[in-house]
Amino acid sequence: MKNSTFTLIHEIISEYECPFTEYEVHGFFTGIILLKISDTDLDKKILAFMDIDDSSLPKSHELIECIRNDFKAAKFNIRQEGGGDYYSISSSLSEWTYYFLIAFQTKNSSDLDDHRVIEILDVFDEISQLNQKYKIDDDNDVNEESLNDINDFIEKSVQYIFNKNDDK
Repeated sequence: MKNSTFTLIHEIISEYECPFTEYEVHGFFTGIILLKISDTDLDKKILAFMDIDDSSLPKSHELIECIRNDFKAAKFNIRQEGGGDYYSISSSLSEWTYYFLIAFQTKNSSDLDDHRVIEILDVFDEISQLNQKYKIDDDNDVNEESLNDINDFIEKSVQYIFNKNDDK
């Protein structure tokens, strides 16, 4: 996440008492951006799901624009650089993909005709269950490499979806 994206997410969480983590918020907002819905429906979805009030909409729109700019510049990131143990990193990736999927799902999601996007969503579903379905390797280097690969896959996949939608 770029610093401005990270800052806006934390402001939404703290100023509007949003009950979600930074990764849940970021995943959700990324999903609704890629969903391509009207501004009215976008606002309704934000207010209904994020459990925040109307006064949060200007900051929410700022965050949306910041994430869109990250996509346009091909600089989209889902986590800050820095350490963390396997469990905290895998939890953040899991939270991010789970809330992305929640936001990206609509009545018309079953009408997706791009097999790549369908495959991406299937993999995201697996990633959202990292801590429930997978064991930690005894080798921390393997864990770190695996989590970096997963992070890269997520970032490239959402960039692909954005570029595909932007071409339409």
